[in-house]
Amino acid sequence: MWDTRIRVPLVRLSSGEPGDGGDLACAGWLAVEGINSVEVCLAISFGRLPDRVLEPRPGWPALFGSFEEMVEANWPNG
Repeated sequence: MWDTRIRVPLVRLSSGEPGDGGDLACAGWLAVEGINSVEVCLAISFGRLPDRVLEPRPGWPALFGSFEEMVEANWPNG
């Protein structure tokens, strides 16, 4: 899924932002994998995303260490 506001392929869990209707990136993916995305880093550099998206927020559940770990845990047979 492409987020048209920052032009980056994002993993998304929900669509829409309150009052916006646009697609939302998975916050967990941004916190775990966002630093590995040139597009996300550019979006942060140009002020299109706040740098806080690269860190888990207080009270979040434990996150997988990588996108691949999450896929394997949820779909072990591919």
